[in-house]
Amino acid sequence: MLEKVYLSNNDDGENDHILGMIEQYSQKSFTGGKKDGEVTRADRTKSAATLPTPKLPAAPHRANTFSAGSTPQHTKRKTSSLLPGHNSLVMSPSSQSCVLGVNTDGVLTDNSNMMWDRSEEMIENCHRWDFDVLKYDPKTLLRYSNEMMHYYSIMDTFEVKQTTLQNFIVAVSKNYRPNPFHSFYHAVAVLHVSFMMLSTVGCDQFLQERDVFAVLTAALCHDLDHPGTTNDFQKASLAPLALLYNDRSILENHHAATAFKIMQSDENNILDGCGRDDFAYIRKLIIELILKTDMANHFDMVKKMQIVADSDSCDDVKGAQFQRDNDAHRLEVAGLVVHCADLSNPVYPTFDMTQQWCFRVCEEFSQQAEKEREIGLPVTSFMEGLTNEYSIAKLQIGFVNYVILPLWKVTGLLFPKAAQHTVNCVHNVKKWQEIVDGGESPGTPGGKARKLRELAENDKSDESDESDESDESDESDESDISEEEEDIKEGSIKE
Repeated sequence: MLEKVYLSNNDDGENDHILGMIEQYSQKSFTGGKKDGEVTRADRTKSAATLPTPKLPAAPHRANTFSAGSTPQHTKRKTSSLLPGHNSLVMSPSSQSCVLGVNTDGVLTDNSNMMWDRSEEMIENCHRWDFDVLKYDPKTLLRYSNEMMHYYSIMDTFEVKQTTLQNFIVAVSKNYRPNPFHSFYHAVAVLHVSFMMLSTVGCDQFLQERDVFAVLTAALCHDLDHPGTTNDFQKASLAPLALLYNDRSILENHHAATAFKIMQSDENNILDGCGRDDFAYIRKLIIELILKTDMANHFDMVKKMQIVADSDSCDDVKGAQFQRDNDAHRLEVAGLVVHCADLSNPVYPTFDMTQQWCFRVCEEFSQQAEKEREIGLPVTSFMEGLTNEYSIAKLQIGFVNYVILPLWKVTGLLFPKAAQHTVNCVHNVKKWQEIVDGGESPGTPGGKARKLRELAENDKSDESDESDESDESDESDESDISEEEEDIKEGSIKE
């Protein structure tokens, strides 16, 4: 029996006027597990072109239960253009031999049991919104990724061996490039926020167990082998990936394809224990979730979710009624989880976390702008001149207000436990605004230099207007300028 509930149910009554109504089953446990007659992929004959006839009995129902319990080497790769009339050297993103070549090695030299030990501290950190992945080394992040994948019973349900999961995580980490932003650190950050959206916000109540498996896997793999440039750059430069995917969600298609290329290796195949139907479903969902991270889909997603949130009754808006047994409805929830996680940097609970990630993405933007100059492409306007906090803050304010806030506002209406992130976002925007209001931040070398130049110019301006002002006013102005200049110089010396 279906039980109708309100997702927007705030004790303070602030969101009661907007009713995002969703139906869920009264039982909260998952309905995952194998269907009657399904077999594992390990039982298939490798040379067979068709799937075998189901033989095994159904696996028992599994509830959503809590299960307690050398740094990966990145190879720097280059992507060159294939512009008309240019004899550019076309290099593959990974193996430099074919576009889909990947590093499937999932074994570290010290891949011992001790490395993968799980601790209470790790479990606690995984459930904190202020968990800062940038404070940890990549090897430690492998363990955190393993911990989050183990929280649900999916590893047991889908018969994923521990060594296979470990090999998969390591192989994934090796296929992230050392970009300033789109790196393995970003992958784990998105995995963590997706995990929190499921376990803490409660999105898992509207999903099946295999959906959760797909969400966590897609989150970890969503930017695999990212070249550090945008889809627009790929298209404009006629890069190999643009030619392969015909300019459509170029990077997202590549990320999804790379994930399954990794799983083609038996020791990394975390879907090996899935039956035929589950394998087809999970593969399709992982691909869809990664494709949904294409920013070209962003505004349509926000609009669709806003329709649900604004409906006073499930019957008022066609398609607004959520049904847990509807694959398309669960896809929307799962897609929202991963997309929100991918755009979660501006809503972190501390400005320092937000600022560090913003600096990273702006560094990557600056690198793309330089590449555009090198190959004669028009430089993307918002990626140019991001050399100080002032210009970065201006860019961030516009991006957050136009893109991030609408997404997290509607998410907070649908899932009240996520509403705090809208508050965090507004707080962080105010911090960026303070930087803009104060001009270029004195906290950066460029900011100090500019501020000193402005003080000097103001000083000269005051001297030129001396005849029009009183001596008392001039002395006051010079005193203020002198004090401010001394403060800035003193700050420079201390740093």
